[in-house]
Order: sequence, then structure tokens, then C-alpha cells
Amino acid sequence: MSLRLAASALAGAALLLACGPRVPEPARGELKDGAYRNEFFRFGLAIPGGWTAQKPSVGSLGGFTKNYLKVTAAGGAPEGTPLERRMHGLLTLSTVASGLLGADDAMISVSAAEMGTRSIREVEDLLHPIKAVLAAMNPRAAPKTKTRLTGLGGATCAVLETKLRLKEGELHYRIYATARSGHMIALEAVARSPEGLARAETVLRSVKF
Repeated sequence: MSLRLAASALAGAALLLACGPRVPEPARGELKDGAYRNEFFRFGLAIPGGWTAQKPSVGSLGGFTKNYLKVTAAGGAPEGTPLERRMHGLLTLSTVASGLLGADDAMISVSAAEMGTRSIREVEDLLHPIKAVLAAMNPRAAPKTKTRLTGLGGATCAVLETKLRLKEGELHYRIYATARSGHMIALEAVARSPEGLARAETVLRSVKF
């Protein structure tokens, strides 16, 4: 093969690589036809009527999930990688219409944190620092905070459940977490009542991994 032909072949190969299929990015999910799909993590969920959906920034995520992401991401990426680059806001869902969480309303945050390869038991262990945060914030809630393992959409998940008593009323929390593609995926639901939490649970039960 002549030098010119070899150079042309190399240029053509480089062009094919540059124009080839893009590798999915963690936060690059798709909202379409009443559903969310994330190809990087290979999971999706249905978005029923009455819920609004958007792709969030990490800064807009709930406080418990954000703390959990930080705990997870702190040791999960190469040394020197900024913490915020290890965390990804994937999706937020809400039934709130007035800007305030009503009695039967609910909100869901879906997010991810880079953590390397860990077992589901290690994912469950990462929930314990969040239990400590809850105990410090609201000692009366601590005895009601519990973790367990369960199935969700074909994946084994660690679950944290708690109820906070605030001046404005109660807040019910449930966080599902699972290991996926070197990341921890967290799905946090919050509501003012058990009925609102059950409404969120119906959406979470549509998740397919």
C-alpha cells in the first residue's frame, strides 16, 4: 500500500470514529411520550398524568439524597476528580401545582453518584450516615428510621424510610438505592402524608432496570 493510500485509510478511520455512535452520558436521559429512559444506566419509568417531569441539576436535589450522593461519591472516583462531577441529577417528578407540597402531593428525585464496583450490601451500608444525619436533625424520628433490602423493577435495592415531625407537619421519606454501571442510583420520594407517599410509590413501581 502506498504512503498516500495509507494516510487516506487512517484519515477515513479517524472520521468514522469521530462520527460513530456517541457513548451515552450518565445524565443524558430522554423524556418522551410519558416516559423517561436513561441508556447509560439502562433503566426507565412511566410518568403518569398529574405529574410534571424535568431534568434537574445536582443543586436542586433533596437534602437527604444530596448527602447520600456525597457519601457515595467521596470514595468512588479517581483521586482529584471534583466531587460535583461524580454526582448527576437525572430526573425530578412532582404533583405540586401551587409551589407548596399539599396533603396528597409527592415529589420524586432520581440521581446517581460514581462509586466504582460495590455490592448491594455496601450500598445499604452507605445509608447509615444518612440515618445519623436524620438523628441529629430530628431525634424523635431516629427510632422510626430503618433500612432494608427489596426488589424494584428487576434490581435489588436498599431502602431507607423515615418520617420527620416539623412545625409545619409531617414529612414522609423513602429512598431506594441500587448499584448500576459503577454508580449508585438513588430514587427519593417525599410527601406530606402516607397517601402522598403511596402515590409516589406507584410511580417508582413502574421503574424497569
